Amino acid sequence: MIRFLHYSSTLTLAALVAFGAADASAATGEIGFAVTSGAIRVNDVYTRKNASLFEGTKIQTTESGSSLSLRDRAQVDLGVHSRGRVYGDHLVLEDGVGRLTRAKNFTLQAGPLRIVPDGNGSNVSVTSTEGSVQVTSLSGKARVVDTNGSLLAKVDPGMTAIFAAPVASGAGAGSPPPDPQGGGGGRNAHWALIFLGSVAVAGAVLGGLAAAGTFSSSSRQVSVP
Repeated sequence: MIRFLHYSSTLTLAALVAFGAADASAATGEIGFAVTSGAIRVNDVYTRKNASLFEGTKIQTTESGSSLSLRDRAQVDLGVHSRGRVYGDHLVLEDGVGRLTRAKNFTLQAGPLRIVPDGNGSNVSVTSTEGSVQVTSLSGKARVVDTNGSLLAKVDPGMTAIFAAPVASGAGAGSPPPDPQGGGGGRNAHWALIFLGSVAVAGAVLGGLAAAGTFSSSSRQVSVP
């Protein structure tokens, strides 16, 4: 299932206000602010207030998304029911949806994949679920690289790349899910690029694969213009 981000003018305004205090926070070790219109969990503690972010802060959204405004002016939005850890130069997306805007020097990690926006003009949405990662460029370009920095895919505007985790031989319904940080078979396990094409086609591909239960490293790459 593809989960969509929901944004509001309230979050945008609050994020701009939060930026006003960003320079003053540098001396305290803060790397930014989390802005929300509802309840979020910050380091396993529920709060309905805007929260300061530090290196490695855990953040989990509930029924409302959250906008993360970082000191270097990068903007990261988390969708509803999403979870991750935020650092000064990247977000580790453990589950759910993350969206990068104004992220020239900021990246997003999902499993063993690292998504690198091509400058401040890029607007990139990443969906991480058990066994798959979906990368969509809404504007600008993005690169997807592995833990060694090797290029796996270039995602142009209006395009989506879908990666599937490797499935160990004999894995079945009772097998443990892939390690979100290690890719299911160790930190450098190879995830398969199973689709690279238009956003319009990506939804149908995801639905078909989910129904067939064929998210595996043996899947062939599908490329649709």
